[in-house]
Amino acid sequence: MLVMWPQPSSAAHVTVYNLEERTVAGAELYKEGFYRTIRAAAQALYVPYKRLWSRVQGHQPVQQNGGLNKLFSPSEEREILCWSHRRITQGHHITSRTLRQHANAILKAKGEELTISRTWVKNFIKRNKKLFHAKKAASRDAKRKAMQDRVRVEAFFRDWRDFLIRRRIEPRNVWNFDETGFMIGYLNKGTFVWTFNEIETPILTDSHDTVSITAIEAISASGNFIPSFLILPGVNIPLQWTQNALDRETILTTSLKGYINDIIAIEWIEHFERHTRPRNPKEIRVLLMDGCESHFTSEIVHFCKQHSIELFPLPPHLTHLLQPLDVGVFRSYKYWHQQVLYREVADGATDFKKTDFLFHLQEVRNRTFKKATILSAWQKCGLFPHNPSIVLDELQDALSSLTQVVREQDLPGYISDGSSQSSEADGEAKDDPVFATPQRPPKTPPARGRFDWKTAQTPKLNLAS
Repeated sequence: MLVMWPQPSSAAHVTVYNLEERTVAGAELYKEGFYRTIRAAAQALYVPYKRLWSRVQGHQPVQQNGGLNKLFSPSEEREILCWSHRRITQGHHITSRTLRQHANAILKAKGEELTISRTWVKNFIKRNKKLFHAKKAASRDAKRKAMQDRVRVEAFFRDWRDFLIRRRIEPRNVWNFDETGFMIGYLNKGTFVWTFNEIETPILTDSHDTVSITAIEAISASGNFIPSFLILPGVNIPLQWTQNALDRETILTTSLKGYINDIIAIEWIEHFERHTRPRNPKEIRVLLMDGCESHFTSEIVHFCKQHSIELFPLPPHLTHLLQPLDVGVFRSYKYWHQQVLYREVADGATDFKKTDFLFHLQEVRNRTFKKATILSAWQKCGLFPHNPSIVLDELQDALSSLTQVVREQDLPGYISDGSSQSSEADGEAKDDPVFATPQRPPKTPPARGRFDWKTAQTPKLNLAS
């Protein structure tokens, strides 16, 4: 005999408070065969179809897995937001895993046995989408990251500006030089090509020659450049290396491994002086370069002093931000070399050697060393025109001067034990904290050589609801 289950007789029996009871009853009646379909059970008991279907599949209500349940009070969620903001400001950033670990640590400290789900993390980021967004991260050398300090960068720009004003140096006499290497016959991975649908991974055949050639280049703040200075591995210079379209003033030299050394550095500075000599011999030239030891030998310093060339070193580990050649020229240089190499490989040149590299190098230089490209490189570094904010605004490590001496209580957004209970009891929870934007960049204390964190303010973080 089939027992009839009583259906809700009026709207008074259907409320949000008994939705879970009606869902459980509908799932049991469907499994017992009282209703032929899930949709029929959902319509009879006034339960959303997807909710009932999920329960029939064996899924538990979200209140039991922490999905949409309010696990944190508003003050605790603000603490998570401050923690996230502090980590990003320190340059560590956050991932879903670290965010879940921090939130679970708060639950554990409260004595809760529940753990948050991945859905909570997604909803947390969604609620604060004005502050956070997902981006692919890039790795950086630890020494570069440590040196990427606002105080050091500000000091460099200040010294650079004062030096140019004091010496009255014109942009045409401001030069930057650096060397870069080419693996002459090696195609980089990730080249996009068109191929048949049946081919999953197209294979490009190159000479796979990893012989490295060093090119020393120099550009001026007025958009000029000098002929290249090339260092090839070897002892002698064969005749076929000179049969190409390179500028007649291009210098070819050799070293054992194709790298610069003290003797070649002297040869290059003579090459530089010859091609940058001003019409007025009283004009001073300044050479902006990295602090490599081979660039500051006693012979080079003496030669530059005799020819009115001032050497201005860049701060260590900051050339990726402040050196125009690194910032705006060498990437294009390598790109056009790859384009020429790919074109030759596609035409069947699987044996791309030093002679071939030199034969096509002038084409690569013509595409790279354009006046607009050179001027843009100086502008991206904030050197010409003088605009330090271009670099300072890109610094992600605003707290890179932070040391272990700083206590956790001194950090912004720190919430001490029991602060949520005390603030709610005193009525302080109604006022959300708003951190002020600093009116001027942090300054170095005169008595100490490191950054004084206690005098700095946190970048603006609006937590107002």
